[in-house]
Amino acid sequence: MSKNPIDPVLDLHDHEISKQSAKSKRNATLVSVAVHVVLVLLATLIVAMTIPEKEDVAFESPPPPRPRLEPRKLEMQVRVNQLTRRSARPQVQPRMMVDAPSDLALPEVKQNPDVIKNQIVRNFNTMGMTGVGQGLGGGYGTGMGGGTGGMGLPASMADRCSATNRSARMRATGGRASSERAVTNALAWLQTQQNPDGSWGQQHKPAMTGLAVLAYLGHCETPDSPMYGETVKRGLDFLAEVACSSGNNGLPAGTSGHARSYSHGIVTYALGEAYIMTGMPEYRDPFRCGVEVIIRAQQNDGGWVYAMNGGNEGGDTSVSGWQVQAMKSAYLAGLDDIEGLDAALDKSMDFMKLVHQNDGGFAYRPGRNSHTDSLTGIGVFTLAMWKEGNSPEARAGVNYIMNRVGDERRRGDARRLSYDSMHTYGMYYDVQAMFAVGGREWRRFNDYFQSSLVEAQNADGSWPPNGGNLARGGDDGPDGQIYRTALHTLMLEVYYRYLPVTDM
Repeated sequence: MSKNPIDPVLDLHDHEISKQSAKSKRNATLVSVAVHVVLVLLATLIVAMTIPEKEDVAFESPPPPRPRLEPRKLEMQVRVNQLTRRSARPQVQPRMMVDAPSDLALPEVKQNPDVIKNQIVRNFNTMGMTGVGQGLGGGYGTGMGGGTGGMGLPASMADRCSATNRSARMRATGGRASSERAVTNALAWLQTQQNPDGSWGQQHKPAMTGLAVLAYLGHCETPDSPMYGETVKRGLDFLAEVACSSGNNGLPAGTSGHARSYSHGIVTYALGEAYIMTGMPEYRDPFRCGVEVIIRAQQNDGGWVYAMNGGNEGGDTSVSGWQVQAMKSAYLAGLDDIEGLDAALDKSMDFMKLVHQNDGGFAYRPGRNSHTDSLTGIGVFTLAMWKEGNSPEARAGVNYIMNRVGDERRRGDARRLSYDSMHTYGMYYDVQAMFAVGGREWRRFNDYFQSSLVEAQNADGSWPPNGGNLARGGDDGPDGQIYRTALHTLMLEVYYRYLPVTDM
């Protein structure tokens, strides 16, 4: 029996049914997807509608302004805040060193409230002048930066050890970028002038070395600084070796004549700043010994003379200025146990008032009204360093300096001074004194001295001689260029070397 052939009609019909079935399935899938998409959109819309909208916050009136403090109150509040934040440590401790500029923050440690109270009284008892419109500037903490520094660095000196704080202080007190460039150029030049034994100069090595070291310390360059560390260490080692020599009646070895008294004050001052900033014990003993010699050498009238032997000769203003600075560094270092320190500082104020003249200037010696133009800054500065900044004598001295300087803005002013008429020694003290005053007087004085000094600097970083030379071993001696460069560097570091007024 043979197979029936396939019916072409039935075969076509089955094929069409299969195609229709596949098409129906695709349509159903598309419908299902569309329905799900619609449901998801509806769900999203419902959720969005249930979230409440944030209302914009609007003030009907601006917030009330913060009350302004009087300058004196603001200054006192800043000092209280500084002292409250300080850790419980002696004023000079083992060092915390850094190898490069940084923004280190010291840990907070609880401090005895009695210690805080005593330190507040201590600072306020030594306030100098209160300037107007000068602000305290930026950076009040004791964090280290810009090289190295000791953990116990007083707040008055902390700004010099932070590049950020230095910049803030310069902006606040009228310093310019050109001044800082002049400082760095000068430090680089001084480095090239150091002798193999670590000293500077030829005729008066202790004094020249002390001034150079002070210039480096003023920029917070310590024995551990990346660029100048070895230079500073060698200089300090030289000073520690020659200081307080038993073979020279306690005065620096290698000095004689009038230079001994100046050298002693400068060397002691430099070792004091080094001890404050590093806490290194090798500087403490010669520093302390130097201060004790200063106290014993004080004249009965409160001043010091070339012989540095005490007695009734009557003081010399030019010698006395360095001794007061050295003693104040002992005070900042916390060496309060040095017998007679406070009393000697008090007595030195009596001497400065004794040499004050009726015209407002400060003379060379009691009864000798000479060198007033170059010595008035010493009188004002030392009075401001120790409790007497607001005394009538200090205020009259400020007026004397300003009358001599003239007005930088008035080019026809016959009193207008220039670099050629600067007395280097006197100008060092004038700058410190006027910075202590602050306010309008400082701004006017700063306009004069800063530009003149910066523009006169040599291309190599040193300064040339001028018409205001100091005789006998100063500008006109074999050490003149080192002498000028170190003192001018200290002048241009004034913007951050110390806080104005309260902690000089």
